Amino acid sequence: MFFSNSIRWRLQIWHGLILLAVLGGFGITAWRLEQERTLATASERLQESFNNGMRLLRQNGPPDGGARPRSGPGPEGGPPPRRGGPSPLHLTGLEAALKAEATPGGRITVWRRDGMLIATTGPDRDLPVPPDAGVRTVITRNGGELTLLGATPPGETFLVVRSIAPELAALRRSAWQLSAAGLAILGLGLAGGWWAGGRALQPLAAMTATAGQLSAGNLGERLPVADPGNELGRLAAVLNAMLGRLDASFTQQTRFISDAAHELRTPVTVMLTQTQTALRRDRPAEEYRQSLEACQRAAGRMRQLIESLLALARLDAGDQPMKRLRFDLARAAAEQVELLAPLAAVRHISIQQNLTPLPMEGDPDYLTLVLANLLTNAIHYNREGGEIRLSLTKEGPEAVLTVTDTGEGMSPEALGHIFDRFYRADQSRSLPAGRTGLGLAITKSIIEAHRGSITVESSPGSGTTFTVRLPLAIKSQD
Repeated sequence: MFFSNSIRWRLQIWHGLILLAVLGGFGITAWRLEQERTLATASERLQESFNNGMRLLRQNGPPDGGARPRSGPGPEGGPPPRRGGPSPLHLTGLEAALKAEATPGGRITVWRRDGMLIATTGPDRDLPVPPDAGVRTVITRNGGELTLLGATPPGETFLVVRSIAPELAALRRSAWQLSAAGLAILGLGLAGGWWAGGRALQPLAAMTATAGQLSAGNLGERLPVADPGNELGRLAAVLNAMLGRLDASFTQQTRFISDAAHELRTPVTVMLTQTQTALRRDRPAEEYRQSLEACQRAAGRMRQLIESLLALARLDAGDQPMKRLRFDLARAAAEQVELLAPLAAVRHISIQQNLTPLPMEGDPDYLTLVLANLLTNAIHYNREGGEIRLSLTKEGPEAVLTVTDTGEGMSPEALGHIFDRFYRADQSRSLPAGRTGLGLAITKSIIEAHRGSITVESSPGSGTTFTVRLPLAIKSQD
């Protein structure tokens, strides 16, 4: 369902529920406080009417009929018999004064302590005598009325009834006003929340539209970053960085496939040409031998290239486990120098060694391949009669290997791509014989698999220096 899947609607619903709870709690609390204040005010006025009634009773003098204690109930359970005649105050000053104290719809009734009615502001003059209140003042509520029952020290009983219908009506109006104000605020809050949610999620819509235009062949698009300081801006920046890496990866993959096809096409073409030439007509045995040798060389180049590609694929996928054996990296380097010395001698290149014995843990076969690749590169790209300096030292927990040649060097642009697969500084020239263009890429993958690093420094005319740093699992003893 759209409402359940929409983030904006979910935020709106939660925002509305929270706002409703806050407004409802505030409104109920405000109404209860107003109700308590109104009832407290009405009770104070009721108490004030009682006090004024006692004052008026004292001002009009003691009631007629004498004073005697209230007796038990009269015959047949009726009120106790009244003693004495009716007081003239019933119709004169006291009732008139009490009527001035009574509220509209209310009444004040006073009994003598012997149960005789002294005065009342109500129409009913046969009210039953209330129970003895002693010296206490009791206020009770009965629907729309507040009732005070109290006794004076001489013994008169007061019953003060006050109508609170106007106050209750005012409370109802307040409740409606609070409800209307709450609904208005809720509506404004929901509208503001909908607008704010739309503004907050607007970058997501733009990001979604841009992401829909992306494909494996079109990774040049980038997500818009309206505010790089907020959460969506940081997310867009991370996604843009990921898209940049993917774009570079797809570009590198496309170039890698193209270069691999180009490198494989050359030996295949040689093999097809030689076999077609040999099969076109009968030839002497020596020519057949030459054709077979050319095919063998081409096949060897193909196998070397295929093995390099497989090695890279395994290293990239992490499927090639690295051995953790103890060996001396200096001895492995010296052995590689000895193996490659004839190749260097052909070009009259000398190799200078400064090797410190360094026992370490790693894969000796792969690290030997690293040494072979770096030394072979230094020979191939060196000048005639040049020099190679090979150094191996220990710096803290690392072994530092440097290979420096006196070749032509490289431009800054070439340095940025030196570890790319099949990269050639001069794209118009083919790779040297026996070179696949994958040696440095394999070298970097092997070093990174050992959690090491490799860097290169070079400039045109000043040679090239490769620096390899490898962690030592076992430190050498001083």
